Amino acid sequence: MNWIVLGHGHKIKSDRDHTIQPTLTSCRATQLYRTFLHELGHWVDFREKVERPFTASDGDLQGDLYGRLLSRFHNRPSQEKEQFAHAYAERMRGQLTALKMIPFDRQINRDRLAEDKLRFEDFSPS
Repeated sequence: MNWIVLGHGHKIKSDRDHTIQPTLTSCRATQLYRTFLHELGHWVDFREKVERPFTASDGDLQGDLYGRLLSRFHNRPSQEKEQFAHAYAERMRGQLTALKMIPFDRQINRDRLAEDKLRFEDFSPS
């Protein structure tokens, strides 16, 4: 079977097994311009639908307040949370692309890598 190239540039081949051939560019596109924005959408959803509407009249401020707020968030239907995060990511990707803020070039700070005891070779395509 031939390779199929998906939206972000991941090459996939399916025969008896599935083989995915990611590239640095396709991984960056997925992680930075899709997954990160989707996960950020979950945080915005939490803030808008759970944290901001909370008032002291909803209960006392003693105890594990953050835990109670998280429970409220997780008790909402998964489909609702995923739809919000997906729509947020799509909207933000469109806005950031229109503003030419994404995509952006890789930014590798060798001094910071050294401070964090990381090797440049691990961040450079072979």
